[in-house]
Amino acid sequence: MSRGDQALDFEGNEWEEFCRQALSRKFGAAWQKIPAKNRGDWGLEGFVRQQGIVVQCYADDSVSNQDRTTKQKAKLTADVPKLQRNTTVLEAVLDMQVDSYVFLVPRFDDKELLPHAKTKSDLARGWGLPWIAPSFAITVNDIDFLKEEWEALRGAMRPVIELAPAAAFAPNAALVETLVRKLDVIPRLAADAGRADTWRQMLVRNYVDGNGILLRLDEISPDYHDRITRIVAGREKHLALRTDASEPLDDLMELTSSLAEAIHRDISAIDDADVQSIAGNIVADWLMRCPLEYAP
Repeated sequence: MSRGDQALDFEGNEWEEFCRQALSRKFGAAWQKIPAKNRGDWGLEGFVRQQGIVVQCYADDSVSNQDRTTKQKAKLTADVPKLQRNTTVLEAVLDMQVDSYVFLVPRFDDKELLPHAKTKSDLARGWGLPWIAPSFAITVNDIDFLKEEWEALRGAMRPVIELAPAAAFAPNAALVETLVRKLDVIPRLAADAGRADTWRQMLVRNYVDGNGILLRLDEISPDYHDRITRIVAGREKHLALRTDASEPLDDLMELTSSLAEAIHRDISAIDDADVQSIAGNIVADWLMRCPLEYAP
């Protein structure tokens, strides 16, 4: 993905952090976030003072559009009733009538989410709460809602840093043995020894090349390196969901691409080719260390 493209694949914490920054930029001092650390966030990310707008941000770990839509519906089903349960504190804190509930998701590809949002809007209006306006409606918005803020915060105008690779090290024999074992259970490779060897060589090369880039990045910008480490840690928690992927090779390519997008989204100053090397290293490392494994 080029730095000018929109990025759609966010891990939950990444999306929430971006939304907080973007909404603060979009609405200025009128934006008020609601921290979730102490007894939850009342079902809201925040609100816009005296504009009748409340916001909830949500990103999931889905690997299909159907699963994503199911989880988005479930999120609305779970969160909208919190408005009623927390009505006393919300009425006092918001100090306004709310007519717009903005449900912000990074990706919105299924129009079936719209009637579900309308059903939840009707539900909320039916409570007859004084701070919920008769015109109250839930709108589903994706990253286009924050397009200007995206360009300002993650846009393409930052300088690109030079990352001549540092001296890298190859994976040890035990890691390569683990990689070979995992590739051997993938049907498309088990039936073709030549293709399996090509994938093995490619993944080992990705590991070495990306390792050199990461070592150099840690030398010249530890902050960027730490940000990548946080992105990787957030995604590594969900790798078990990919175990039963029907086409593991396609899944490996998609996983590498989405990881590269996430890194570019957060650090646009790193060149496209270097980001691809970093993503390739991480995916190869996941296979060798065992967070990522496909079922036979």
